[in-house]
Order: sequence, then C-alpha cells, then structure tokens
Amino acid sequence: MPFGEAPIWVRGCWVGIELRCHRLLQMNPEFGTLSREQQPSRYSCIVLQQEALVALALKHPKAAQWWVNHGYPQESHALFAFGEDECEFMDNSVRRPRVTELTDEMQGAIDR
Repeated sequence: MPFGEAPIWVRGCWVGIELRCHRLLQMNPEFGTLSREQQPSRYSCIVLQQEALVALALKHPKAAQWWVNHGYPQESHALFAFGEDECEFMDNSVRRPRVTELTDEMQGAIDR
C-alpha cells in the first residue's frame, strides 16, 4: 500500500491497479498529498496523475473521486510517485542506479 497523507482506505485502493510508469526508480523529490510539504526523497516510480486516476476510477470510483475532490489531477502532466517497495514491476527491465562513489554533495545531503 502506498505511503502518504491520503486516508488509508484511499491508499488501499491503489493495491492491484496496473499503471504505466513514466519514469522508473529515480531519487525523486515528493510532496505531501494534502500538506504539499516536501517529503524525503526516495527511489520511486513516476506515473501521470491523470492516467493513474482513470485506472483507479475503473475499479474504485469513490477513491478516484476523493482525489478529484482534493484537487487532482493538478494539471495535465502532473505526476504521482510510488516508492519502489510499493510497486510490483510487470517486467524485469527495471534497474536501480548503483552508487559507486559517494561524493561530498551526496554526503552533505545524507548529513542533513
């Protein structure tokens, strides 16, 4: 089940929904669903909000309506992020970048 600020019943409705990934497994800045506050970056799969909500509405119209009632999709190219541990990938083409060297900039971000 996805992490986030949406109610647990809404987040639970994403389970089993197949979505087309726009970008795969990158460190992405994320923002709270309701608070719009920046969340810690994590490896995540990026999907278009509009496409995701159409897919959700087919199985769980009330959950999709919850998102609409809260201002989603935000715009035509707005994105949702699902953490890599919240996804089951349907093919084996997903690869996570491997850090081979820790730069000073990376270390600074870790220390913050």
